[in-house]
Amino acid sequence: MRSIFFFLLLGCISLKGLAQLSKVADSIKTALTINTKNDSNRLNLLLRLATFSDSYPEGETAAKEAVNLATKLNLESKLGEACILYAANTLELGNDSLAFSSLEKALVIFQKQSDKTGEGNVYIGMGRVFQSRDQYFKAIEYNLKALKFYNKNDNDMLGKANLNLGVCYYRASDYVRANQYYLIAETHYKKSGDRRKQAVVLMNIAQVERMLKKYTSAIKYYRIALSTQQYIEDSIGIAKSLQGIGITYDLMTMSDSALWYYNKALAINKNKKNKLNIAENLNNIGITYKDMGRYTDAYISMKEALQLYKELKRTMNMHQTELNIGELFCNAPDSFFSERTIPLSQRYLEAGLLFNNIIAYSKETEDLKLESKGWLGLSELYKKQENYKSALGAYNKYVDLQDSIINEGKVEETTKEIDRIEFERKEAVTQATHEAEIKQQKTVKNALAAGGGVLLVGGIVSFLFYKRKRDAVQKQKEAEFKTEVSETEMKALRSQMNPHFIFNSLNSIGDYIAKNNTKLADEYLAKFAKLMRLILENSEKKEVPLSEDLKALELYMQLESLRMNQKFTYEIKVDEAIDPENTLVPPLILQPFVENSIWHGISKKEGAGNILVHIKKEGEMINCIVEDNGIGRKLAAIQTEESKPMQKQSLGMKITRARINILNKVKNSSADVQLFDLNQGTRVEVKLPLELSF
Repeated sequence: MRSIFFFLLLGCISLKGLAQLSKVADSIKTALTINTKNDSNRLNLLLRLATFSDSYPEGETAAKEAVNLATKLNLESKLGEACILYAANTLELGNDSLAFSSLEKALVIFQKQSDKTGEGNVYIGMGRVFQSRDQYFKAIEYNLKALKFYNKNDNDMLGKANLNLGVCYYRASDYVRANQYYLIAETHYKKSGDRRKQAVVLMNIAQVERMLKKYTSAIKYYRIALSTQQYIEDSIGIAKSLQGIGITYDLMTMSDSALWYYNKALAINKNKKNKLNIAENLNNIGITYKDMGRYTDAYISMKEALQLYKELKRTMNMHQTELNIGELFCNAPDSFFSERTIPLSQRYLEAGLLFNNIIAYSKETEDLKLESKGWLGLSELYKKQENYKSALGAYNKYVDLQDSIINEGKVEETTKEIDRIEFERKEAVTQATHEAEIKQQKTVKNALAAGGGVLLVGGIVSFLFYKRKRDAVQKQKEAEFKTEVSETEMKALRSQMNPHFIFNSLNSIGDYIAKNNTKLADEYLAKFAKLMRLILENSEKKEVPLSEDLKALELYMQLESLRMNQKFTYEIKVDEAIDPENTLVPPLILQPFVENSIWHGISKKEGAGNILVHIKKEGEMINCIVEDNGIGRKLAAIQTEESKPMQKQSLGMKITRARINILNKVKNSSADVQLFDLNQGTRVEVKLPLELSF
């Protein structure tokens, strides 16, 4: 079995995704013990074992013997195949230089024989070598070059080249292009009938969904891939999918579930003695332990993973693990260091050295994701050292890099691209079905009497065309509705992440630092970071517990109250009939109204203000009330008649109404938003269907 980047030879026998790789490898090894004569039959068996073995050391040994035997037999075409397979296995074992020299040898052979397919296979291999060195754009260049050497029926190799291109663009943080190439690769693998590689593509799409924080969708793709891998008994593929699910659950802060999936994957990889995958499992387990506060267990797992990466010479993986160790050093309690006789004065020094080395390496390799994590680590380190000015500077660099990696445009464009392609696929299936039905009706037509038969078949055909058109319209509406949901979610996220609020908050932190009020700056920065994390975590979810949503809302009001020198107070009331932990609501749906109360009601009011957030149960609905004693909507409109804030206020209302309209369509409910003018202030009532988590 190969990893998701492994490249097989075109000339090797395809398993069509249904064979069991381990059984095939066992049968080949049995045949080799019988056929000990150094002839072409043994050479072919060695090539097959190097291709289908699920052990890289075993594959490397078989490929090396094949190289020597092909040279002895003077079979140049077989020697080219053997060189590619030797490169593939040695690369997976961490020796990229040896792999590249073997590929160069194969290239000379195939160019001499004018073997275009063989030459294309070599370029795919060379692209994989550059990919392992984190030189993604060089890898893209070689994979694009490889595409020119295959004809339109070479679905296996066309799929492989497009899959590699998708991986390279994913590593370069271009998720739109990554998904485009993944979907092209999946089309080729469907044509070739290779179910194992179809599962590989699904895992890669799941990675993109995970990076876009669409965790539910990511798990869906991983589970589809896992189902296929279990059916074809692809053990290493199963381990990859289990690990992917574990990572996703960890990002959803479901640590126990994450550990369960990680350990299942680790058991499979240990059985297969796959060092690289074992290291990945251990590193992820260490991250989860760290997040759970189990620092000793985390450190043991990370150090073991780091040692394996060093043995495999996986530089990027080494730095990622060192990043996790640096974060652990920043957050672990003093007792952790005393147990290891590490001076407390050294903890931050070592962490800073790790983060700075990571940033330098990331700039050299243009790895934006890793660099952003390095700056985030430095920000946390400076904060621990109470160096708030440097902490803010490092955090701003992290935010800038994150904006360039994942932004609204990329999320929206990727979502639309997936929806468009899925719609076209469903339409193609519908069209094929209708064409088959029409063909069947033509057969009936020939058996019927000329007059009545023609009328009957004509009626059936007309009905089928009508049905086809009706189905197409319905599918189009579904696709448009999905797009509407995606766009509304993005607008809602954009409104939650109000740039004016972020700008003002950062200015406030800077002002506190300038005034040397480090205690208040630390308090403000901690609340601000916690709120940003809550918003980002909840933005992907359709619904969150009411308790979490109110926690985020309270943090927002605390920050605004601090920034405005305690100009207003607030109160949050939840009726006893409502269980906040088990009641689900759309995330931050009340935030725009609280923001309006602060900006347009209370900020313009003379004297102190007050905001009341009251959650009540009314039958099968919950009524979420936001009430303020500000200047009211009419006076606010007069004072800001030509100002942009009122435009933002109407935009916030528009987005919230759009979210509620979608909620009503999905759940067939009667959710609504109503505004009331009070004698002093404004009252907003958001009525939502009562939704429980059990």
